[in-house]
Formats: sequence, structure tokens, C-alpha cells
Amino acid sequence: MQPVAMHCRVEDPPAAQLFDCIQNMGVQRSNPVLELLRDQPTFVQGKKYPQPALAFGQGSWRCYYHSHSMADADVREHGHFHLFTRRGQGWAHLAALAMDQEGQPLRWVMTNRWVTDGDWRDRNSLLASIDALVPGEEPDVLRRWLASLLQLYQPELGDLLDARDARIAGLLQGRSRDEVLDDRTRYELASMPIDLTAKLTSQLTGKNS
Repeated sequence: MQPVAMHCRVEDPPAAQLFDCIQNMGVQRSNPVLELLRDQPTFVQGKKYPQPALAFGQGSWRCYYHSHSMADADVREHGHFHLFTRRGQGWAHLAALAMDQEGQPLRWVMTNRWVTDGDWRDRNSLLASIDALVPGEEPDVLRRWLASLLQLYQPELGDLLDARDARIAGLLQGRSRDEVLDDRTRYELASMPIDLTAKLTSQLTGKNS
């Protein structure tokens, strides 16, 4: 099936862009996870999809999707996107975006550095990379959904980055920063549940959720 036409303008705010993406996928009986796995014959736990990673944001962002074994995962979670932004020649991990069994956002997770083994960027640099996204210029519904979701949740992601950094500071206790960032007993540093319906209602109607 071909995607339905997008109705938003490039300059429309992230909430409107995201709502349009959701409507588009709804007409197709699809969701972000199905969009990503559309051409995959099977889904294997632990494997990263797609290969190579999905690029968006004019090549300055990329992501992959995977799942852990049921023993390691939240029972509500189907899998999660890992989202990265470019820093020079390297890539820095922003957050994991957990998705539920219906292919809808469940929570944001700030993981420790060892989890994705990439560059480590400060809060303001990561938020500036989100600022640079232009959702309406993305070539397909999945990439536009990702870009608009990042921009919609930029304030909360800023708060989570603050919580990440506070958690790291609290774990130092005589250890070096690198020792904390490479501590494999620490997977998550901060997390936040997502209520996308309430968020969109607040943004599109002007009411506090």
C-alpha cells in the first residue's frame, strides 16, 4: 500500500507534524515499528534493524530498533529505538525510545555510555541537534515521525539529560567519570513514561494535560 498524502506544511509545529504521521499510519493500519520492519521477513531478538541504521535529519541522525530477551525486558515492551546524532566523525547516543506491543511509545530511557559505546555529549549539544531537525522535510512517514517526536519531547529530554548527569555525579564517589560510564551494572541512568495522547491533546488544543 502507498502512504496517504501528508497534509502538514514544513513550517507546522512538531505536534501537528506528529499527528499527521499518526493519521497516515492509522489509515494504513500501520505504526512506527511496522514501518521499520516492513521489509523484514522475520524479527529476531537482539538483532538490530535495519542494517545499516536508518538515517534521517539530512544524515545527522540515525537509529536502529531491537529487543532484548523477555527475561531482560519490561513485559509491556516490544523493543526500542536507539537514537544517535552525529558529532564530527563519531556518533553520540541521545536516548532509547521503548515501544509497547502495539507499536506505540512507552517511555524514554537514558542509557549508560557502555550500552551503545558511542561518543558522550553534553546536554546543550544534544538539544541543539534536536533543534536542527526539520520534520516536514523528511522523505517518509517514519522519519518524519521520529523527527517530530524528538522535537515535541525536547523539554522532557532536557530534563532527562539533567537527571542523567545528576545520576552520574551521584555515582562518582571516588570513581572516575569513565569508570561510572563504563560500569556494566548500571544500564539505565534516567527514564520517563510517555503519554503521547495527553501530550498531543495539550499541544493541539492549548489545554494543560
